[in-house]
Amino acid sequence: MAHFHKPLTCSFIPVGYNETEKSPYEGGGVNVMGANMKWALILGALAVFIAIFFLTQGSTNGAELFRNQGCIGCHSFKGKGGQTCPDLTGVTARRSDHWIRVQIKDPGRHNPKTRMPAFGHLSYMEISSIIRYLKS
Repeated sequence: MAHFHKPLTCSFIPVGYNETEKSPYEGGGVNVMGANMKWALILGALAVFIAIFFLTQGSTNGAELFRNQGCIGCHSFKGKGGQTCPDLTGVTARRSDHWIRVQIKDPGRHNPKTRMPAFGHLSYMEISSIIRYLKS
């Protein structure tokens, strides 16, 4: 009969698991370690993905986006920028974050006749950065 090593212990082993039970490969017991290791790997991969997402997306500069996306060409903010569209100084006191987010993503939802282009290509984090900038 082949020799199997004792499984590694981890914090995912359920209560009641008896390490002295035979493994299923030895003709008895329950293989709980395999299922737990799969979940541990899945959760670990998910944690890495979330960390990478927030580290790469979360550092976006709202002021830079406001300039680069052309907002400042039409809107003014704190006395600087265009004059053809509403001044956005104090907009966060008048409108909710959700309203501003929808306005940036799809302004036609608020006003079907708007001249403002949709910025649907911006990520949630990028729009959040612009909103933070407008709150500054």
